[in-house]
Amino acid sequence: HHKSTIFKQQQHPSIMNYILKSTNRFLFFLVLATAVLYFGQPILIPVFLGALFAMLMAPLCRRFDKKMSRGLSSLICTFIVLLSLLIVIGIGAWQIASFAEDIPLLKERGGKLLTTVEEFIQNTFSVSPERLESILQKQAKSFSESASMYAGILLSSVTSTIGWLVLSLLFMFLFLYTKERYE
Repeated sequence: HHKSTIFKQQQHPSIMNYILKSTNRFLFFLVLATAVLYFGQPILIPVFLGALFAMLMAPLCRRFDKKMSRGLSSLICTFIVLLSLLIVIGIGAWQIASFAEDIPLLKERGGKLLTTVEEFIQNTFSVSPERLESILQKQAKSFSESASMYAGILLSSVTSTIGWLVLSLLFMFLFLYTKERYE
């Protein structure tokens, strides 16, 4: 009975070591995978989008393969996706342009609303017009600075999105051209 107790006590640390090593390996893998996904984002997103587009176009590409060369059928399918993306982007740009046409009307209504709010604040809180004007000028300056910052962020994100789409189309073409390797 005494030997079995000693055997169990000696075995217990090795089981704990195994569990700790397994847990450490899992956590290391998790941290490594997270780092690869985070820092590999500029390449991984276009690769995954290209693979998605290629999977969507694979049946059509197979039909075209029967009638023409692989390169030409892959190119036609890539142009079909490009045309579809351009149509979606064009519709979005048209919506933004129609919104931009309404900006003068919104600015006019906003000016009227601002005048009404100024009068309300002056009457309710007894704030002098000069003091209220200086507060509004500070807020307008702060708003214009943040608007220019947001415009820069918007331009950067639009540029990176266009880059991702171009790379995605390139990867899509390559996936379609070499699709037998992935089926």
